[in-house]
Amino acid sequence: TGLVPGVPYQVRVRAASLGGFGSPAIENCFSKQLEPPAVNGISVERVTTTAMIVFWTPLTLVQARGFVRYRVSYRPLNSQKRQEVSVVVSGDQGSVAISELFPGVSYDVVVVPFNTEPSGQELAG
Repeated sequence: TGLVPGVPYQVRVRAASLGGFGSPAIENCFSKQLEPPAVNGISVERVTTTAMIVFWTPLTLVQARGFVRYRVSYRPLNSQKRQEVSVVVSGDQGSVAISELFPGVSYDVVVVPFNTEPSGQELAG
């Protein structure tokens, strides 16, 4: 009791037997993961006519309020269809390379942090 949701706790578990204690296993856990806030520092660099790199400032474990991943979505700005392409990257990453883009086309890019389901706050660039 008394655990605060969204705060990381470190749990150490050791096996015990008549022969002694085993090595401790250490895990970070949360009593409840909360929705993470929007990421900061999003920028896009077009590296070729058909590729770009999307950068952002990764959230810390405490900022993320749980173990986080990022969904990076993009779509052509001039597209009649709202067809969006998404990639999911791990929480320790602060960038992703995206290729197979259309030359000369501008893109709308959104980075969404999430813990279990992509429902975090969006930050578009």
